[in-house]
Amino acid sequence: MIGQMPSALAAAGFLADGIEALRRAGEAKERIESLRKRLSEIQQLSLSEMKTFSTEKLDISAPIESAREHVRGHDLLTALMRFALGYELIDCAELKKTVTENANDFPMQHLFGASIIDSQGRVIKQKPGMFGLSGEDLEKRLLEEMFSHAAQFMWSLRVTTYIEPGRIQIYNDHHPGTDDLAFLVTNNPFVPPGHEGIFLRGIVAGFHRDFLVAAHLLVPQIENSLRYVLESHGVDVSNLKSDGTQPVKVLGAIFDMKETTEILGESLCFELRGCLIEKTGYDFRNRVAHGFVSEAECYSAAASLIWWLVLRICLIPIFQALNSREDTPPATEGEGGI
Repeated sequence: MIGQMPSALAAAGFLADGIEALRRAGEAKERIESLRKRLSEIQQLSLSEMKTFSTEKLDISAPIESAREHVRGHDLLTALMRFALGYELIDCAELKKTVTENANDFPMQHLFGASIIDSQGRVIKQKPGMFGLSGEDLEKRLLEEMFSHAAQFMWSLRVTTYIEPGRIQIYNDHHPGTDDLAFLVTNNPFVPPGHEGIFLRGIVAGFHRDFLVAAHLLVPQIENSLRYVLESHGVDVSNLKSDGTQPVKVLGAIFDMKETTEILGESLCFELRGCLIEKTGYDFRNRVAHGFVSEAECYSAAASLIWWLVLRICLIPIFQALNSREDTPPATEGEGGI
């Protein structure tokens, strides 16, 4: 019986390997399907073996109050600018250094591979160990670990100590609605014509903590907006196929283009990519697009962070325009424009 297995996690791994071996050997389809059903049962059972751990609670009251104070007592535009642009994005070089040092200091944690599973216990990504890797393979694994480190430690802390306190303070001070925030999407180089209402409703919903609406409105729009930005800079975002069709590039291919990094900046591209499509990050865009995100997950750190990033992107050209009139240096050093 399944319940008598000493480890459902181990059994699932062995059975998955066995199914692949039988598939390659040409085993009958009926036998493979029977084993796949068995695998699904074991994977469900393996979830009960997952253990949580806790550490000493940190006192985050000081940064939370600082975030509130950062936007308190200002007019709406100033509060929005301070809120959206007042927190530095991840420095990729520093994060890579941290991940590399962790791998060197704790080699046993990175010696063996690991699996990422979904809420049903299904393996959605395999992470090989770093031992023996070099060149492009090592760089790829380091990048995966960078997304993982950001998602586990950095982004969630930013949401808890900065984004949510700031959002709540602005809501309490101004109760921003569509009329108050319409300027964010009007003639904005990140918002394609005809999409203004979608972005506006998503941004307003976020301030009112309706992240179910905000996530489903804003997350799917980002890919098209990135294409729109690239095209506005004269970059071709289509692929010419042998049959004469010209499908546009999808999100992963867009992030692989050097022009995207040149226009948006390395840090913003890293954060968007990690939040939207990387399985070692939040993978939130893919999960929303395929209907995997539950109602509760719409109120997760991923949804809040992506909403804040969209607000930040929409405010950057406004901030730059105001700075150019005042002839003052930009405050977002190292971040690209739009």
